Amino acid sequence: MSSAHTSLRTWLVPTVAGLAGLAVGFFLARAGGEAGAETASTSADSSALSAPNLRETTSAFTLDDVRRVVREELDARGVASGAKSAVAASAAAPPPDSAQTAASRASSTLEAALARRSWTEQDSDSLRDDFVAMTSDQRAEWLRQFSVAVNQGRLVPESERSPF
Repeated sequence: MSSAHTSLRTWLVPTVAGLAGLAVGFFLARAGGEAGAETASTSADSSALSAPNLRETTSAFTLDDVRRVVREELDARGVASGAKSAVAASAAAPPPDSAQTAASRASSTLEAALARRSWTEQDSDSLRDDFVAMTSDQRAEWLRQFSVAVNQGRLVPESERSPF
């Protein structure tokens, strides 16, 4: 449940914050436009109005403050995501021979389970290391074969755990 909560947090919080920011911006712009329209209609001399006056806000933050904060956040995310991508790249690129060997063992495990018509916790345990060592394409193909076998009833999972 914790991973589902974390997964939900990774996209829900930024989405809600972004939508709230858009709504506030929309209403502030709308309120500013209405105030400008009222000023323009009540003013005898419309030449006295200028565009910068209509766009002035009473915010304590300047445009430079906002730019500085955005740059800091982007720099912080760039460093963090760069470190994550380096770790992921080193973990995601196993040598082709070990990946092929792991894929062969995973296929053998699946074939043995199909012969028994059941997927046990021992199968999951034996597959765990091989699954990590396989390439993403090999994992996708193995999962496709596993899913098809389960959906067709040729393989019955005996455990609530994930297959790997």
